[in-house]
Amino acid sequence: MIAEAQPDEATLRQILSNSTVMEGFEDPAVMAAVAEIAQDPAASSQYAGDAKVRSFYKGMEAIMGPRLQQAAARAGEATSRKSKSSQMAGTAILEI
Repeated sequence: MIAEAQPDEATLRQILSNSTVMEGFEDPAVMAAVAEIAQDPAASSQYAGDAKVRSFYKGMEAIMGPRLQQAAARAGEATSRKSKSSQMAGTAILEI
């Protein structure tokens, strides 16, 4: 999932064209909140009332959310295929 979090060119264009997200990147208080939340997700509760932090996260969610959902779906498909392969191998062993 980490690789999917790395922005590609299209994602970078989306980020750069989103004024709310860019304002957040340029705001030291927002970036301090993001750093704190990255270290301790429970700290997000203390920023629940901070409109700038909330707006930044909503903007990033709109950009990165679909990308991460697609990655999760692909990972789920890969896990499902791996599980089916294991089940088939187990059935083959039981048949021997």
